[in-house]
Amino acid sequence: MASAPGQVFTLISPEDFAVKQIEQLRLRLTPALVGTEQASGSPTGVLGPEQLDRLNTDLVVIAFASPQARQAFEGNPLVRNMPVLGSGAYLVADVQLITQLRYPSVLGIPWALDRLRPGLAAAATAP
Repeated sequence: MASAPGQVFTLISPEDFAVKQIEQLRLRLTPALVGTEQASGSPTGVLGPEQLDRLNTDLVVIAFASPQARQAFEGNPLVRNMPVLGSGAYLVADVQLITQLRYPSVLGIPWALDRLRPGLAAAATAP
């Protein structure tokens, strides 16, 4: 979740419930994020603009709190050069999808998986 220009909150811990849920899809947290500074009062980590290359993975799912946060993220040279940006494995989500991934419900899980399906398919077929 990019909450402000130049600031991205990301999953960082294998113990995080959202990471465990993602692992059930046979995905894994990128090792580049392990050890990222933890955000105060949150199980997530925080990345500054100089650290965004740590998100260079096969699949990126991100939501933006504002158009300015998206513009700052996508305009960052470390992000612009990521191969995932030109693929279908870069998914811009909304807050509802991110919330469902963080706090799943019985009815919400199939809904979230349907929303993730295009990115998962693109990541699975990436070279």
